[in-house]
Amino acid sequence: MGTLITKIAVVDDHSMIRQALTTLITNTGIYSVIYDAGNGRELQQKMQEHEIPDIILLDIAMPEMDGYETTLWLKQHYPDVKILIMSVSDSQETLLQMVKLGVNGFILKESDLEEILLAFKTLKKHGYYFTSKLQGYMTSLINRTSAHQPAIFDTRIQALNPQEKKFLELLCTELTYNEICSLMHISYHTLDNYRDAVYKKLNVKSRTGSVLYAVKSGLIQV
Repeated sequence: MGTLITKIAVVDDHSMIRQALTTLITNTGIYSVIYDAGNGRELQQKMQEHEIPDIILLDIAMPEMDGYETTLWLKQHYPDVKILIMSVSDSQETLLQMVKLGVNGFILKESDLEEILLAFKTLKKHGYYFTSKLQGYMTSLINRTSAHQPAIFDTRIQALNPQEKKFLELLCTELTYNEICSLMHISYHTLDNYRDAVYKKLNVKSRTGSVLYAVKSGLIQV
């Protein structure tokens, strides 16, 4: 059997951008744009009438139904579809608002095809992809806040024991794993156990996924 082609939907209010992206992505032979849409309303109709894409490349600023509204709808109706935001805005506020809504990735419209394909590949493997500039924004904002916030009602977070929760809080910093071991007075083997437990309980696959879950759940207030 051949490799299954990943199905992509492109949502942008500029038809030339949609056409260009469709051609570039489909020519890879690995990814196929199964349809495109000019806004969230058009996407709704196409998803209800046709097959469901694996990844949606989504603009934010669109008429009728923008990226924020579209993300909310997708999370309610198609939570397993990966959402990759492609925006001209690189503001911290935009990034954080989209993260809290539950997007899986964020790249800028200035990104070249190589980064778009890397984002697709990483989304398939790890579930998340954020361009390096925006990862820096996220870390900067998190490091300016306290991880010790009032308890929240989130079943996955509540499933963590105190040491696992502490480990998650330290993951949301720039500390290396060795530095976390030193702060928590644990061996690397124990750290591996904490990491495996946190990933399993939060249903994530990476450190980035853990940080994003902590932000969305309210454990980390930014």
